[in-house]
Amino acid sequence: MGLITHIPSILLQRIKILQYFYLSTFQYLFSFITG
Repeated sequence: MGLITHIPSILLQRIKILQYFYLSTFQYLFSFITG
């Protein structure tokens, strides 16, 4: 039971990290293109 409830939190953490990474990369590319 503990593992089953623990897995989604790890996935959420990774999704948040990926979201932050993609957002910062997109912002960097956007500023580079419009720059």
